[in-house]
Amino acid sequence: MHELFQLCRELPSNVVYAGAIDALIEALEEDQDLGVREDAKSSLLRVGDPPRGLQVIEELEMDGL
Repeated sequence: MHELFQLCRELPSNVVYAGAIDALIEALEEDQDLGVREDAKSSLLRVGDPPRGLQVIEELEMDGL
């Protein structure tokens, strides 16, 4: 675990941020647990950026998911 924190500390913050957004989008699109998907959606809405995350939410809502 210590190595993970060390790696994150060495990465530029935008790389860590982008990875977190990617993980939230992936959970929103692919997780079978509705609670996980709702939490991912809520987190993306709170962040409000990048627009890509908001676009995914809009597309999924249009598809009825």
